Amino acid sequence: MLLQAASVVRFANGFLGPYKANKDFIAVAAYIGASGDTERFILFQDKDRDPELRRVCYIFHMIVDVC
Repeated sequence: MLLQAASVVRFANGFLGPYKANKDFIAVAAYIGASGDTERFILFQDKDRDPELRRVCYIFHMIVDVC
């Protein structure tokens, strides 16, 4: 899931017109486990830290089902 989302981010920032200039495409991926726990990933490229845009960064957030 993360590899596919990272590939989409790199493709969009490299080839799609609206995002090609600013490199500001983001993708959100969500995973819901069998126990109801939810994980959210926000994937993006940071042109300030990586000017050549070879890396895709992500922010991870886990929501635990307490019910």
